[in-house]
Amino acid sequence: MAGFRAELIVRPLLVEGMLMGPGTADSSDVAQGAAWRVLVDKETYPFSTYDYETESAARPLPARARFTIAHELTHSLSFRCDEFGVRLAREKTRTETQAVLTKRLESETDSLSPLLLIAEAELERFCADHSDGLTIKAITTARTRWGVSRDALVSRFELLRVIDSRALRDRGCLRNVAIGIGEWIDEGRAILRSWRLFLSFDGNVFPSFLIGIRGRENVDIHATFPQSEFWLNGGRESEAIAEVSAGTFANPACERLTTSFSVETVDRKPGRRFLILVRSVA
Repeated sequence: MAGFRAELIVRPLLVEGMLMGPGTADSSDVAQGAAWRVLVDKETYPFSTYDYETESAARPLPARARFTIAHELTHSLSFRCDEFGVRLAREKTRTETQAVLTKRLESETDSLSPLLLIAEAELERFCADHSDGLTIKAITTARTRWGVSRDALVSRFELLRVIDSRALRDRGCLRNVAIGIGEWIDEGRAILRSWRLFLSFDGNVFPSFLIGIRGRENVDIHATFPQSEFWLNGGRESEAIAEVSAGTFANPACERLTTSFSVETVDRKPGRRFLILVRSVA
């Protein structure tokens, strides 16, 4: 918050969070450097100022609260391009209504918010720690340590496609992998969600079921990895390996690829989400 010259205020609101700029702060606040305020709803996020001031990796604020704070701070970038060199478009296009513009701005702000939650230096340390290969445990442990949601975690990896000054996508642990999110529909069936999916495979040759997910198709992952001992099929193993069809988006089934599919072993209850890790196996 200090880097944004902002302070956090927890109070009753009619929304989860909101941003107050210098024009809405009194002169004494501006003089003291607290020109921006992030307000979050006390009922939605019942934490104290002490909880915020003493936050650590061992005692992070709730993931949703951290995302809301980052989201509101990201909104301020539209008005502070001279400070950070980032400008979010605030003008309507000729075909946009005000409602469409608002929805677009919220979507763009959500997309950029993970940059504030997981620093590039932190991702670099993560890659260095797992240079011998990525595991589902490494990803879930990092998510807990960073205090972010599954959506925010995958979004941060996705952002490496456009912001990657340290060439992290070329690091060994992030090559020939996919990181995404699944969800239990009932106790015996899970689906893979298309809205968050980090893809990084050499030559842009992907397992075909990942191409289907990106195309928002209904992928029968149980048929692709049918092993009875696999967690998604009622077993106890978090990883399954199979030879699957693979290819490019233009030709999605032109070869075969031995693939590992690992899942976060959450309770098999409807609505429960879990992280997935897909790796090609030499």
